[in-house]
Amino acid sequence: MIDIFGKIAYTITRTWFCRILSNHVEMCWKKVHDILSNSSFSIDFSKIIVYTKDRERRFSKNRIRKGFINMKKKIFSKAAAVLAVGAIVTGLSGAMAVPASALTINGLNTKMEYTVYTTRVSDTRIRLTIKITNNPGIANYSIAVKSDPAFKAKQHTQEDPRYSAPEDALISNYYYNEENHQSFLICVMGKTSSGVLENYIEYDIDKNDKGTHEFKIAFVDYSCPSESSNNYRYEPDEDFSSSDATVKVSQNEYVRLGDINCNNKVDTTDIFYLMQMVAEAKDNKISTVELDAELKNKNSSWYKNYSFLKCAAVADVTQDGWIKEDDKDELMLYVAQKGAGKDITNDKIDTLFPVTYVYNG
Repeated sequence: MIDIFGKIAYTITRTWFCRILSNHVEMCWKKVHDILSNSSFSIDFSKIIVYTKDRERRFSKNRIRKGFINMKKKIFSKAAAVLAVGAIVTGLSGAMAVPASALTINGLNTKMEYTVYTTRVSDTRIRLTIKITNNPGIANYSIAVKSDPAFKAKQHTQEDPRYSAPEDALISNYYYNEENHQSFLICVMGKTSSGVLENYIEYDIDKNDKGTHEFKIAFVDYSCPSESSNNYRYEPDEDFSSSDATVKVSQNEYVRLGDINCNNKVDTTDIFYLMQMVAEAKDNKISTVELDAELKNKNSSWYKNYSFLKCAAVADVTQDGWIKEDDKDELMLYVAQKGAGKDITNDKIDTLFPVTYVYNG
């Protein structure tokens, strides 16, 4: 009994200490940030001198700011390590919350949202996943995908299926037009569905391919009885000019899921960067679509602060289309489990996959 109370006391003390430390660092950092970023506040940093035994040293504004950032990084890395270990002690669940995304049907007012991403199945095969993450009650839908000529989506066989449909779909069918490189997925749910719906299509590609290629995705049929978009129809033109999203994939470049700073390992430093990204994002979350666009803009603060980030998908460890608190918790749990020698809950973290960029339209 004493041992049990001792563990409870330890857990409460550790949690309280980490929370106080994290809040204190954040408060100090915000004060420093406000001072340095306030245009009405002026200091002649050239006159700030630190004397040592053998010489004087002058610090510029950027050098002082960099010092604060480095100090924050060190403190947060240590705090993240403590919190990560605490994830094992307190039994933090690895289960993901109901995900949300940032893509919707082009030109249609609907609450339906979905996300897309790619994963590598083998040296010669890649998988494009289309996941409906916010389902307002879909009865049926059809998806068209126009692939780059480098990707070949052969007609599937029972022994070698090239696509998947939701398990509870009443009717599902897949068709590939080799002439114009278009794939079609048709899903009839039979009754109004709820929850996450997931499809994928697998494509062949030369293992020596070094180029960057793209997919264009569009919903061509959509029926949702609870919405006015009950009989949506769209016929894409040859170029898919009104597609919902464009996905660019580089077979020549790979990233490690969760390796935010791209140094080929996943550790507490990546937790620090992910914590910082979530804290800087509006409402503590940013979609992979928006972040990919920001990382292309050299005037963006996201590009300046995270220029080492090859694509937004690296930080989306839950692969739900958003970078948010869930991703931070998942990455902390992974580092804790790995450090403690426990079974890994999310075995996709720290694995390689092709670089994927997702853009609207």
